[in-house]
Amino acid sequence: MRQTSAVAEMQLRELARRKMAIALLVALPLVIYLSIPAGELWAVVPAVVGLAWAVGGAAMFAALGWRRVDPRLSLVGHRPIAQILGRSLPIAALGLLLGAAIFPLILFRSDPSDPTMVVTAIALTVLVGTPLGLAIGSLLSREMEAMLVLIGVGAIANVMPPELTSAQLVPLWAPVRLLVTAIYTDGNGYGPPVTHGLASAAVLMTIAWLAWRRRARVRTSAVSAGWLSLLKVLEASPLAQRRKVARTVEQGGLKEP
Repeated sequence: MRQTSAVAEMQLRELARRKMAIALLVALPLVIYLSIPAGELWAVVPAVVGLAWAVGGAAMFAALGWRRVDPRLSLVGHRPIAQILGRSLPIAALGLLLGAAIFPLILFRSDPSDPTMVVTAIALTVLVGTPLGLAIGSLLSREMEAMLVLIGVGAIANVMPPELTSAQLVPLWAPVRLLVTAIYTDGNGYGPPVTHGLASAAVLMTIAWLAWRRRARVRTSAVSAGWLSLLKVLEASPLAQRRKVARTVEQGGLKEP
């Protein structure tokens, strides 16, 4: 718990220094939602997918930006799961605050038949979007490729009809399905989307943890190997050999040649 709180504190300080990034994070779903006429009921889906983009993008850049720091944290004893939780909790909290700010606007402009289902969809969006960004940032080492994958996942979730069976392969299927149900029906059927969302979040978090663990182990091994090589070079130096002989003489009571 102490390790997680320490990493979370570092992540909060990093977010506090990036005021422009936070402003863009807040503006993205709002701009997407407000750019669609108020009479269009389907506008809620792009707004929530925009929230997933914002939260997932923040988590992805957090994973990419700490690549050089995480091996050092592993060297001092921080576990990968503590590092991942420390990165994800502040971003998820920020996403929930952003979702809470968007929700009254959705009620005013779209008037969904089941507001509770919209709240559940927003919570699932944050719950799935955060590990989605962490998984992408942990698997891919370059920002361009990682961002393209995140945009692709969001675009597919935005345009693919949730009634299709293949749509359930998309991690963001659960919130989209809930939103469509809340807008166009009387609002029923929480079970399958909520189960799908929780399972997607668990799978994505496991992928991120495995990739993070492998990355930290490989880089930590490389650093340890470098230190061992340096120690061998130092031990092979004439000064080190002289000190070793002197230490042997003192311990054994022998005369130094």
